[in-house]
Amino acid sequence: ARTEAGFNASIGNFGTYQADGYVSGAVSSTLMLRAAASYTRRDSYLIASPMSAFPIGAARDDLALRVQLLWKPSTNFSLLIRGDYAYLNGNNQDLVSTGNFYDLSGFRPPIPVTPPQRDNTGASRRTAGYGLALPSKNNNQVYGIAAEANIDLGPAMLTYLGSHREQRRDEQQTGKTAVFFAGETVQGKFKQDSHELRLATQLDGPFFAQIGAYYFRETGDNAFYIFDTPASAPP
Repeated sequence: ARTEAGFNASIGNFGTYQADGYVSGAVSSTLMLRAAASYTRRDSYLIASPMSAFPIGAARDDLALRVQLLWKPSTNFSLLIRGDYAYLNGNNQDLVSTGNFYDLSGFRPPIPVTPPQRDNTGASRRTAGYGLALPSKNNNQVYGIAAEANIDLGPAMLTYLGSHREQRRDEQQTGKTAVFFAGETVQGKFKQDSHELRLATQLDGPFFAQIGAYYFRETGDNAFYIFDTPASAPP
């Protein structure tokens, strides 16, 4: 097989940059390799409040990698292995006040009617009217490995499929409860494992048979914290 490669790139408003590329080809007469990578960055749509001690920063700053290896030493055996990794940076800060869009003067919750809409610009609508309680950030990671093995037995095909995946969350931002702004953090870890073994006939004729076994297990924990709340906040 011949070696192939490709690359794409683009830019846009809000500081958007995107690039991806790949390379694919034969390492030897029995081994094939394909590798790909992509990068995406974009500024936040929000404009930081002058009262904020921290900048909002990029909304996306993501890097993803993927590698595939195909080993076929004979006509009746093949092994495909895939590995991928993604680092998802940036932040989730996307909160603005309803007062950016509507004139709430003279109104008290619950508001029975729709207040008059403000005649303002996009910049003022996108401005966060609060100071960030802490730097907004995401440091999330997703990665995994998967394998597929096939053995051609003649009248039947024996196949194994297996995978392991993990996700790690590490996020913090300033959120809004019913009565106050506060710092929020999310920390989590998730794991997923699956294994499948099956035997399928491949004979000529009107009938087909398959037998197999499947195992799946998933675990995860997610911790959500709100801190630096005012003393007057309800419990």
